[in-house]
Amino acid sequence: MPYLTESDAIRNAIDHFSHFPILWLDTEVADYDSKTPRLSLIQILADSTDLPGERVTN
Repeated sequence: MPYLTESDAIRNAIDHFSHFPILWLDTEVADYDSKTPRLSLIQILADSTDLPGERVTN
């Protein structure tokens, strides 16, 4: 599973996923029990038949 950290790669992923009619999202928050929680991870599934992630591309 690729981790996107560069802004251009993130923009390209947003453009790619904007063409799918349905997306499944999972998020994780770091320091959730503090005064400054932060979103730390977003996982996106665009094809519900690919649960093991075999068609994941970098």
